[in-house]
Amino acid sequence: MYKVLIADDETFVRSLLEKNLQASGLAIQICASAEDGEEALQKALEVHPDIIVTDISMPFKNGLELIRELQEQGIVTKNIIISGYDEFDYAKTAIALGVTDYLLKPLMPQELISAFEKIIRELDGQKALNQNLHTLIEQADRNAGLNRERILKAILEGREISEEDARLLGFTRFLYSCWV
Repeated sequence: MYKVLIADDETFVRSLLEKNLQASGLAIQICASAEDGEEALQKALEVHPDIIVTDISMPFKNGLELIRELQEQGIVTKNIIISGYDEFDYAKTAIALGVTDYLLKPLMPQELISAFEKIIRELDGQKALNQNLHTLIEQADRNAGLNRERILKAILEGREISEEDARLLGFTRFLYSCWV
């Protein structure tokens, strides 16, 4: 389940977003909602959502400022901007911040669901890549241990080892040649 934070200063819009997302059957959980950008920032820092749906125009801090501040604090999220404004400057800033989607109000439920499906595919892909990377690191660690064992055994048996094997143990060629 991916955690979702909804930020919009209109109670009706927040409720509508929650209702549509909960009815979608997607692997998401609404973990927080906020009525202004400052509250959204605090909640995001607490719950670390995977996905944020934010209005662009909110009191205290707009949606773009919210996203920028979270990025500056190292909180990585997928972001959907919803806006009643079809202005190029907003869209340009949203693109620069890596916003996944920019949806215009009035919002059609299928647009929202499609944006979420796209994000979930991306997050699932990232999760699979991270799992594969973790597996590769574990295998490399195991192999490094086996290689060190093989090299040390060769040294103990008085056999020459390659320069590459010496480097794997952290020996320079000079140090190894002096030692043997």
